[in-house]
Amino acid sequence: MRFGLLIVFGCLLVGCAAHGKKTALSPMRSDSYRIQVSAPETMVVGSNAPLEVRLTTSPPYTVTQGFPLKLVLKGGKGIASKPSSLGLSDADLTERMAILRTTLSAIVVGQHRLNGVYSFSICDNSRCVEKRVKLEIPLEVR
Repeated sequence: MRFGLLIVFGCLLVGCAAHGKKTALSPMRSDSYRIQVSAPETMVVGSNAPLEVRLTTSPPYTVTQGFPLKLVLKGGKGIASKPSSLGLSDADLTERMAILRTTLSAIVVGQHRLNGVYSFSICDNSRCVEKRVKLEIPLEVR
């Protein structure tokens, strides 16, 4: 299986599935949270596919409901994300989870990278911690 997601923060590689299948990928983990990304490995020019970024906290941490949660994606000339910027109002939120979804569009044949920055905050009983995680998602367009 080809590696399909590189999370620069911590240099963790996670595997991807074929286009059209929404797959929960191996998460990036810390003691307080994990991030899972579902993305296709390959796409066909002119096609669209879902991308999902899921933040889950570990007890006693919770997702900070008032923090300006934000995911910004940039695809370059071969791949696009619509919308390319997602925020708190776009998220499905629970006390321990935040899910952001967007649609990828394949534009030009070749090997491409979708880059992103995911900003969020988590809290326990005594403090809140702001995080900023860089994402790099390689995609092949056929």
